[in-house]
Amino acid sequence: MKSAVECRNVSVVYNNHAILEDITVTLAPSSLTIVFGPNGAGKTTFLNVLIGATSPSQGEVLICGEAPSKARRRIGYVPQKISPSPYFPITAHKAVLMGRYGRLGLFKRPSTKDHEEAEAALVEVGLEGLGEKPIQELSGGQLQRVLLARALVGHPDLLLLDEATSGVDVGARESLFALLTRLKERMAVVFVTHDVSVVGVGVDAVMCLNRRLVSHGKPEVALNDKALQCMYGGNVALFSHCHTPHVHVQEHKEV
Repeated sequence: MKSAVECRNVSVVYNNHAILEDITVTLAPSSLTIVFGPNGAGKTTFLNVLIGATSPSQGEVLICGEAPSKARRRIGYVPQKISPSPYFPITAHKAVLMGRYGRLGLFKRPSTKDHEEAEAALVEVGLEGLGEKPIQELSGGQLQRVLLARALVGHPDLLLLDEATSGVDVGARESLFALLTRLKERMAVVFVTHDVSVVGVGVDAVMCLNRRLVSHGKPEVALNDKALQCMYGGNVALFSHCHTPHVHVQEHKEV
């Protein structure tokens, strides 16, 4: 099977300022990849390149063997947390149904099948029974799951999430990662974050990004002290607890 993502010498330059430099990486299908990096590292730009919203200044990007412009229906995208407008009332069901519009064609109304798919997506993300609830009344974690359901309802081969755990509690974050671990069985999942503590069971690969690709590989290989220092600077050390399947970063302060 073709790679889910293949980037070859990809660079993005805005106003003579390099946002991404010479990124070469391959991401496997049926895998969960975490993309780490500090603010300004180019993480969101990397996702924009994958969805085709940003064209590389140089290099080539392939999504399941196709250019992003041709592979858009194969991509599901969950943006950073949004604030619903009180002037645009919409239910959770209708918000998810929007993820089917790209398949409907011009001027076609959603079919019974489309509505059934939207309900099934809500069930999959744990929001069964909340389809008729206005999104303005949802919690932050519930809203993130609606956005995830909207991405899933199109049955993507590649799921991209941009800081999807921002502003949600620990329980909601753990629940989301349990869901992503299940989803990777049928699609490639790429999760962008600045929070190293999200690495846990089920993560297949880590990309450490700071304009350039600092490291890429299995978490125990890619998340090393040298990579963390390249991303975050200072005296940074990596700790792994044998009784808890996660890692985190702690900064040592001189006294």
